[in-house]
Amino acid sequence: MTAPSPSRAALSAIILAAGQSNRMGAMNKLLLEWGQGGTIVREVAENARAAGVDDLIVVTGHEAERVKRALECMECTFVDNPSYRDGLASSLKAGFNAAIGSGAPGALILLGDMPLVTAAVIGRVIEAAAANPECLVQPVAEGMPAHPVWLPKRIKLAIDRLEGDSGARALIAGEGDNVVNVEVPASASVDLDTVDDYRDAIGTLT
Repeated sequence: MTAPSPSRAALSAIILAAGQSNRMGAMNKLLLEWGQGGTIVREVAENARAAGVDDLIVVTGHEAERVKRALECMECTFVDNPSYRDGLASSLKAGFNAAIGSGAPGALILLGDMPLVTAAVIGRVIEAAAANPECLVQPVAEGMPAHPVWLPKRIKLAIDRLEGDSGARALIAGEGDNVVNVEVPASASVDLDTVDDYRDAIGTLT
């Protein structure tokens, strides 16, 4: 049986927002200011909405209540990950299992610290996923892996086996010809791990 193609309206997008932001020191990078009074994680969510995603799942862990408040008045499903200290894989599994548990044919994986991934980039990945629903879709920016990544339901067992900080990149490495690459702008590979990363990114907005 062929899997249904994801459409913008039916597609689930997962925002991984559970991490501890260790390289930012005492600051939770997801809650840093972005744009006109917003936050980084809210910008990520709003970009997904602007791309036409209706089913938005946010995986929380570290400072979960603060992250939820940053997203108030947005229609999101929150999935708390009590094992977030174990690494990225635990959050990916929690979000993905929630998505396919609701009947989604897969999920688009967004990182909560990548506000420069625009609605246009997200839409480009959705279009590639709709045309290739059984494949993984990997955005590529100037030869470097970027985000978001589309993961089809069929790889659930591989996701369940992930541990530590392994994520989509580990899955893509084992899929060979079942990966569709989509060219995207360089900004789609920029995550904000450090204070300098944040300052550089804010500088692009002015």
